[in-house]
Amino acid sequence: MPVEGLPVPFADVNDLVQQIVKSARAHQIYDVSNPVYQRFLSNLRETIAGMWTRVTELHFDLTDDAMVWEGQRIAPGEGKENLAFLFFRDGVRSLTFLPGFEEEVTKFLEVVHRGRQLSRESEDLITLLWEADFQTFRYGYVDQLAQGLEIPEGHEGNLVSVPYEELNVDISLPPAEDTVRQAVGQDAPPSAMGGA
Repeated sequence: MPVEGLPVPFADVNDLVQQIVKSARAHQIYDVSNPVYQRFLSNLRETIAGMWTRVTELHFDLTDDAMVWEGQRIAPGEGKENLAFLFFRDGVRSLTFLPGFEEEVTKFLEVVHRGRQLSRESEDLITLLWEADFQTFRYGYVDQLAQGLEIPEGHEGNLVSVPYEELNVDISLPPAEDTVRQAVGQDAPPSAMGGA
């Protein structure tokens, strides 16, 4: 059932998400030069490029089991293959695809592939996304350590600005001659300090 007022039909966005899921799966199974994988990739790029004639971005909020676009839930895979869960478990709460993403989709699929293989002690998905340095893909995340942290009532306004002059911190550097003496040694001859 079409939803009035959406920039593109929900079915088209759902189709795009399912293509991303299938392409991510193909990336896991096939070598990147395999014709089957290349066909998935070509179809996905074409679908993404077609979106930019109708919208300027595709933004999804994430839950632990769904990508939410314009209030509509999309299940991006099942079980451990669910892309929403993959991102959500590491603190990612939103994904935004921008025009040109079709050129970076291979890099995105590689990040998803590596994200599924992460050991919990080493890297996390946010680090992988940051390292990928996307130009046409944005993500919003929460700090996992701070998530759910409650500030006690009445303490929100306890941060106080202190003027620099009142800090009483000596940040002056020692004179240049003293620095050389410390580096060379206290009993160094004057020639070692550049003097006569």
